[in-house]
Amino acid sequence: MMNLRSVSLLYNILLPPGMLLTAPAYLAKMFRRGNYGRDFFQRFGFYSDSARAKLGGAPTRPVWVQAVSVGEVLVALKFIQALRREHPAQPVVLSCTTSTAHELALARCHDLCEVLYHPLDLPWAVASAFNLLQPKLLVLVEAEIWPNLLNQARHCGVPVVLINARLSPRSERRYQSFAPLTRPLFEELAQVQVQTPDDAARWSRLGIPPERISCPGSIKYDQSAQPVPEAMITSFRNLLNALRGNAPGPVILAGSTHPGEERLIAEAFLKVREQNPQAFFVVVPRHFERAETVRRDLNACGLEPVLKTELADDASNPPPTSAGRCLIVNTTGELWAWYHLADLVLIGKSFLSDEGQNPIEPILAGKPVIAGPILKNFASLAERLTAAGGWVQVAHNSELPEAMARLLENPERAAAIVTAGRSVVAQDQGAAARTVTALAPLLAGT
Repeated sequence: MMNLRSVSLLYNILLPPGMLLTAPAYLAKMFRRGNYGRDFFQRFGFYSDSARAKLGGAPTRPVWVQAVSVGEVLVALKFIQALRREHPAQPVVLSCTTSTAHELALARCHDLCEVLYHPLDLPWAVASAFNLLQPKLLVLVEAEIWPNLLNQARHCGVPVVLINARLSPRSERRYQSFAPLTRPLFEELAQVQVQTPDDAARWSRLGIPPERISCPGSIKYDQSAQPVPEAMITSFRNLLNALRGNAPGPVILAGSTHPGEERLIAEAFLKVREQNPQAFFVVVPRHFERAETVRRDLNACGLEPVLKTELADDASNPPPTSAGRCLIVNTTGELWAWYHLADLVLIGKSFLSDEGQNPIEPILAGKPVIAGPILKNFASLAERLTAAGGWVQVAHNSELPEAMARLLENPERAAAIVTAGRSVVAQDQGAAARTVTALAPLLAGT
């Protein structure tokens, strides 16, 4: 039977060739997304004097929260807000893996926490981070389990917890296939806080003792800790009005879209606009660096897109209005505000992919939502929303224009869908606070 030490030894033997094989793709993605230069060497455990002054030597040992990408950062920020409400004097450090997540965290953290890049899972980089931070607790968001990270936490006597954890049947089968390697890692988790009872059962079958598993619900769906960004909404409303020449008409927003979806949705929008000539299209790509590709796709449809970054913040320089004008939001961390300005929202990564994006924010913003055929990442939620009539899910992409038209033509039905959707997501409100409560014994440690 392998233990954590033997798993780490095997892992570190395989790590150098693995990093060499994956480095080109990793570097290409990093350069494509940009903003990679800031604090770059934190990934290798090297910190500037100013970073050391901020992050090291705190009288109270911090809680270290690790979030990989944008989605995990949004979950982490809700958790941190709930943690600071319950423990206002508790310092928190948030580490991120991707540059877009790091940028979003810096923009939103304010006085909540300090932000840094998560170290690569190299022994010396991880050890450097632990030596600097001296955390009392390491909180991993959703699924970020690395051998050297866990090994160093054990060496330093730092408990590790996994929050907002989910586990698909496919992932469970994969972990079971490598049980001799994965079980020693999972045994290091002091707590696993899951989103659903099904997740709890799967983690239990992987060897996590039942007493370490709790089910506070999904923090991702918990908007109780996320304030409505009124100032941002007002600013974006002024921008939209200037771009449209203050013309009335419904705003159709496609959020967190992936390659190919913008054109598909734009073609559906153009069919809807035949009956609603004042309708206006806004698209928010999941990755802002795709903006020029999205612009070309929309141009090919006959639309005339403008990038948000081409407009002044005070909306003083709008281009001339035209029938084909639409907006591409190529900035990060703003989707929650843009949802409040829409009359109809389409969920990205659900039309040309089977994974889906989070539909909770537009539902809680009071907007009717249309999703594509399959959302594997949100299967349980999708089933609950469909059963309650809390959204519209098309069986085929060809149904999209008609589904959009029906909701725009029938405001009463749209309002009923919103009400039903909100009743479903209300079940998860307070998940962040329940997560903090479950951590109380570990937070009480020195």
